[in-house]
Amino acid sequence: MGKGIKTRNIAEKGIKAIDKAAVASERMKEAYIRTRDNADHSLYAAESSPGEYASDRLSSGVDSVTHEAIHQFDKQGRKGIKTTKENISKVNENIQKRKAAAEQPKKQAKKQAARKTRQTADKISEPVRTLRQERGAVKTLIGERKALKPWTGAARPSSRRPLPPKGR
Repeated sequence: MGKGIKTRNIAEKGIKAIDKAAVASERMKEAYIRTRDNADHSLYAAESSPGEYASDRLSSGVDSVTHEAIHQFDKQGRKGIKTTKENISKVNENIQKRKAAAEQPKKQAKKQAARKTRQTADKISEPVRTLRQERGAVKTLIGERKALKPWTGAARPSSRRPLPPKGR
């Protein structure tokens, strides 16, 4: 019975508790060291000195400013073209309105000239009409005289009617 079950005395050491503050501070130290190492070995090999970093930073700033300026000029140019197109369309509309307004008096003048021509023709034709009426009256008088002439064709059959006088 020499070998038995070995047991440890845990009560001497005590229960280990997790020290969250110590773990967090250790992780922060490791992250700081990692960041510093990465900063030393940057993505750009040309940035090995502060002067190179400053020049790169300045050139990238100039590039961004030029790109933004070009964008703004393009934007303003497009806006200017849009307003110019609108102005041209407005001018065309005004021209059409003026043409229509100028044609309207011409149409009215033509109508008035046609009316005056008709009125003048009516004034001229009135005496002609009265002359025609007078001639018609004269013709009817002449026709009545002819109708009043004695009938000479008594030997003819009565089935024939005499012709009416002309002019009616």
